[in-house]
Amino acid sequence: MPSGKINKIDTDKGFGFLRPVDGGDDVFFHKNKHKGRFDRLKIGQVLTYELDETAERLRAKWTEGIGRFSSERTGPKPEDFRLGHVTKMFRLERTGLISSEQGGKEILFEHTALRGISFDRLRIGEFVRFLPDPTIGPDDPPAAKLVMREERRPPAYVRNLPRHPRARKKKPSWRKSND
Repeated sequence: MPSGKINKIDTDKGFGFLRPVDGGDDVFFHKNKHKGRFDRLKIGQVLTYELDETAERLRAKWTEGIGRFSSERTGPKPEDFRLGHVTKMFRLERTGLISSEQGGKEILFEHTALRGISFDRLRIGEFVRFLPDPTIGPDDPPAAKLVMREERRPPAYVRNLPRHPRARKKKPSWRKSND
């Protein structure tokens, strides 16, 4: 299979040109003949293709991407996310607070920052992955600009408590012991 680098692309009109790795004239390709997401193609990305022998000019019958594109990623990196759990929900303001596993102040989030779950379905105590907002100043409370539910179970010591968390450790004063 021949391969080539994209040297021109117009994602709005749906076509582009490949410069063959072996050298030669540019090869035209159309979005309808591309196997994969055309809108994610970038200049410099390598594609494999098959030439259309029936066409008058150099044209690809189909194109397909090779591996991952090595340029800069557009979204947040996985290591930028932090883990925590929801501690408070303010239903009227449609905001909430997250307690980070790294400690520190609670992180404020708005309903617009949620991905994959609606604000009404999120519950206190649920684990979340969040992306801190770096644009917040030092005087403002910390905030999250992206919040996603994390599928985790609470640790065993939280699930199997010997008594209710609010129960006292001693007997009530009205109950006398016979010592």
